[in-house]
Amino acid sequence: MKLTRRYFALAALIGLSPLTSCGGGGSSSNSAGNSPPPPPPAVNQAPSFSSAPTAQLTENTTQAFYTVSVNDPDSTVEPTVSLVSTGDGQFFEYNSLTNLISARAGLDFELPADEDGNGVYDLTFQATDGEDTTSFNVALTITDVFDDQSFGLSPTAKPSDNFDLADWKLDTPFNDAGGFEEDTLQAGVQDYEIAGYEHPIFFHTGADGGLVMRSPVYGAKTSIPSATSSGARYTRTELREMLRAGDRSISTRGDNDAPNKNNWVFSSAPQSVHDQAGGVDGKLRVTLAVNSVTTTGENFQIGRVIIGQIHAKDDEPIRLYYRKLPGNTHGSIYAQHEPVGEDDINFNMLGSSSSSQSNPVDGLMLGEIFTYEIEATGNFLDVTILQGNMVLAEQEIDMTGSGYDVADDFMYFKAGVYHVNDSAHEDEFAQITIYELENTH
Repeated sequence: MKLTRRYFALAALIGLSPLTSCGGGGSSSNSAGNSPPPPPPAVNQAPSFSSAPTAQLTENTTQAFYTVSVNDPDSTVEPTVSLVSTGDGQFFEYNSLTNLISARAGLDFELPADEDGNGVYDLTFQATDGEDTTSFNVALTITDVFDDQSFGLSPTAKPSDNFDLADWKLDTPFNDAGGFEEDTLQAGVQDYEIAGYEHPIFFHTGADGGLVMRSPVYGAKTSIPSATSSGARYTRTELREMLRAGDRSISTRGDNDAPNKNNWVFSSAPQSVHDQAGGVDGKLRVTLAVNSVTTTGENFQIGRVIIGQIHAKDDEPIRLYYRKLPGNTHGSIYAQHEPVGEDDINFNMLGSSSSSQSNPVDGLMLGEIFTYEIEATGNFLDVTILQGNMVLAEQEIDMTGSGYDVADDFMYFKAGVYHVNDSAHEDEFAQITIYELENTH
């Protein structure tokens, strides 16, 4: 095809390329003008919260209680989450590793500290992906619990001034040198030494006047392995009843482990030992709050602590447990009875002893004040859990045939923290605060 000057002029006028108007020669064609335009740059999507907009926290508690959940639609950058620390946020802290929030200190239902004074704390969380920031509000309500503090206790007094400890000795988790080696014997504070005794961490008066008792996971023991004994397994900060009340002429145990004036017997035991014992039958009443339990360790040990016992020469007619699993807000209470030389018999009272139980809403939260009573009458034990005058649970245990109604056994109460988790992380501990302690025979 011959292209004339007139053609080139016309092509230039209408914007045609002379080459595209010619047939053949595909290699010389330019297809760039026919490609689709590039896509527009992606628009960033802001993070979004999927947490509940409301939450509840039991007064006077500091455990983690709310999980912050954030989604990033782009899934390219992990959002950074923070809690606005002004306003009501100043009372709480956010753990970016666990995504949990907790109160910095116990908040009082009766004395709200939030800005508008209505007991609802308005918290604001922010999540950012580096480009966009999303805010999210949570309305936190403080719930009321029975926390009658009218126990007549002084926060400046020593434990023995607030409580009658004359007939108790203290088992400690450390040895005479103050160490916590597991293969060493605990120091112990005898009944004739306990007046005026305190320890700044493990046995002291709390800010509300209560008796704080704490036990670490690992420490010295009441006994260590020997040729004739397997030794004690768990550490404790625990009071052991001593009916001699400081009279050192009376030994801790009678000759050949017979009952003596330092211990007591069930009325179902032979009449011949009633007079030689320090008491017959008895009742232990303790008002307390469990402040802390473990969250790690062997599955069957996590979160459990023994808060009261009747101990015999070798076995335990009753052990009373509190147990709270890490995923639950409430803890359980259950009792175990040990017939002499036999396996334990379990009695669930509030919730259960199960290592996989769901949240026992009829149970008790950490920091919640309650009372337990263990009353022994002959071959029967009556266990009651109360808050104020309200009975939460009752259990009768028939010990007929359990082997304790004999002449060569004796009993004593124990109260405190018997820490039956020896597999938790070493930084953890169990702690209770006692507000009332009464033992009668």
